[in-house]
This record gives sequence, structure tokens and C-alpha cells, in this order.
Amino acid sequence: MIQADVVICYGLGSVFALSHARHVPPVSVAARRDPRLAGVVLCTSFVVSPVVLLMMWRYPGWETMWVVSAPPVWLLVAMVPGLNLFATAGYLSTRALLGRGSYGAACAQWHASVFGTVFVLFHGWDGTGYQRFLSPTAQDFAQWGQGPVPERVLAWLVSPVPWLMATLTALTVAGCFFLVCRCDESAEVRCAAREHGWLAVRPVVSAAFVGCVVAAVGFSGVVRWAGWPEAVLVLMSGVVALGMCGFSAPWYAPLDPRLRPVERTRAAL
Repeated sequence: MIQADVVICYGLGSVFALSHARHVPPVSVAARRDPRLAGVVLCTSFVVSPVVLLMMWRYPGWETMWVVSAPPVWLLVAMVPGLNLFATAGYLSTRALLGRGSYGAACAQWHASVFGTVFVLFHGWDGTGYQRFLSPTAQDFAQWGQGPVPERVLAWLVSPVPWLMATLTALTVAGCFFLVCRCDESAEVRCAAREHGWLAVRPVVSAAFVGCVVAAVGFSGVVRWAGWPEAVLVLMSGVVALGMCGFSAPWYAPLDPRLRPVERTRAAL
């Protein structure tokens, strides 16, 4: 779904920067040219964007969360540049934070993308995100609530939408991981990738991933129960509390220890 795809691309750019965190120089001596940025653009343009365009072509209503049944031409034209813009923003923001020695805040960029993606798919903008996601046709979305939820979920599972989405997602993750590990010649990245495979950049299995998913679902519940102002206040309080007591702990890092910045680099920054 395009509303979540832009957030995913931001997180993708953040993962590219985090996977090479050990080699990010301080801001004062940062090189103007960054070859890894080309890897971000390459991955977004030739791995992510074709998948999004294919889903838009096959299931345009579902891909737009049933906002429009036929996407306008300008949306299709702006798709690839827009996804690249978000991916580049995620990479540059994370890289800038790493260059300043703010490793926890840099990891939080990826965590925020996970939170945003889950919230968009579960809540959306009007509380019907999961209904839009689990409706393979416009009729299913219009008739949501007229039958039991398990029946709706089963109807979605037997439709071709989740199977095509799962296949394309697996191919996208494999392609992105290959580019993350291959766009740098550093021994640490290659060694970690060779020994641990995709676990070298382990965002999916990190404890923080589960926490972000739970937080997004909980935030949706607070929005439904108390409204947006109170929910935003609760979210900001949680972020401040996490920043005060959590960013110094290693559990939040979605990286193999060998890929994290060394202590002397942080001290030098």
C-alpha cells in the first residue's frame, strides 16, 4: 500500500546507513560524495519501485487503500521519484545522526519507520486501516462489518492479493539485503553477512521491532479511546522516557555488534 510504502522506503534508507555505521565519519570531516547513497537509489529504483508499480497495476484500489479505484497518471509518474526521496531522506538523516555520534537517535529513525508502517496499516487515517488492508476488493471493504472478522480474514487469505504480496516482499527483502551487504567493501559487513546471513542486519528479529509493533497497535487503541490530542501526548511522553533511559542500552540496535560504531569513534566525535 502506497501510504505505507513511503514510510518503508524511509526505513530502508535508514537501514543502509546503519549497516555501515562503523565507517561513518564525523560531520566535520564527512565526505561530500557518498557511494552508499547510490546503493540506496539503486535499491529503491530497481528493487522496491517495480514491486510497488506491479501491485499498483494489478490491484490499484488495494494498493491505494481504496482511496481511488484507478490511480491518476500523476501518481504513477511521481511514484519512483517519491519513493527515492523518502529513502534518501532516511539515509541522510540517519547518516547525519551517526556522524554526530547519536547512535541511539540514528537507530530510532528505523524504529520510527516500523512504528509508522504498522500504524498506517492497522489504523490508517480514520481507524479503518486493517479493514482496508484485509479487503481484497472494493465490495469487501464496503461490506466490512456485515460478517464475522475471521470470515473476512479467511476471504483475504484465499484471494491472490496476499500471495502476490508475500512473494514480492520476499524477493524485495532478498534484493535489498544483497545490496546492503554488497555496496560496501568493508570486511566487517562481508564477514557478518557471510557468517550470519540476513541476521547481520537483523531488524526483523530485534527486540525493538516487536516493541515498535506493539507500540503502534497501542497508539491506535489510545487514538480510538481518547482521541488524537491525548494520544499524541502519550506518544511524546513515551519517546521522551525512552530517550532518557533506553538509548544507552544495546537492546534497541538492529545490527550485528561488529557493525556498530566502535567506542573510540564515539569518543572522538
